[in-house]
Amino acid sequence: MLRTILRSILERNPQAFKSFKNLYRARVQTEHHVSWIDEDCHVLAEALRAIAVNDTTPRTILILDGLDEFLESKSDPYTVQEFLELLSSLAYTKNSHIWLIACSRPVPEFRSEFMECFHISIHENNCEDVSIFIENGISKLRAAWPQREKKRGGKSRHLNAFAQPLPIQPERLSSQEELELETLRQYLTSRSSGSIIWIKLVLSEVELLIRRKEGFTLEHLREKVQSLREISITFIVR
Repeated sequence: MLRTILRSILERNPQAFKSFKNLYRARVQTEHHVSWIDEDCHVLAEALRAIAVNDTTPRTILILDGLDEFLESKSDPYTVQEFLELLSSLAYTKNSHIWLIACSRPVPEFRSEFMECFHISIHENNCEDVSIFIENGISKLRAAWPQREKKRGGKSRHLNAFAQPLPIQPERLSSQEELELETLRQYLTSRSSGSIIWIKLVLSEVELLIRRKEGFTLEHLREKVQSLREISITFIVR
């Protein structure tokens, strides 16, 4: 990731290449080789810090989305703690020309490293919106469920009613089916961490399943939803 960040900055800001070139040449003269770019992440971090404070570097906004996915990756040679410390140092460096916007789930490592930065914890402030969004999706599913017809072989088929206008009072289902809906509701609430985008993606999967008009049960539907990867977003902004 560190190499990707440096490359992106240098490609978009040719003026910043001077400080990187000077550091590179100094390193080559000292080490007598040029393979360090692939081996020494600490030198790349040093280069990024140098670019950030160099007067020839134009103001640059560095946007890192899905940072929690990097935290979960084991393939990057730069450790999670080292990378977070680098980002934190950029955020707290005076006269830095690089501004940082990082998006992540509210993981503990991220919270502790950027606690003093300006941040927006979306998941803590939109509980009511999330609840309304989930309830609307559940109500549409409840309304679509009775509108089914039999296919050959006795399997149930569900009409494309998920996208239809929502009835004022959707018909309640059997106790077991209502229990499945409640389990689905609780799952969406607990796993979304305030991310309406994730809920929308999950509900779109539900709609696709219904549009296929295939035979399935609410239990099958719930299992399908629970198999989807959970995503939530917090914004940490310098």
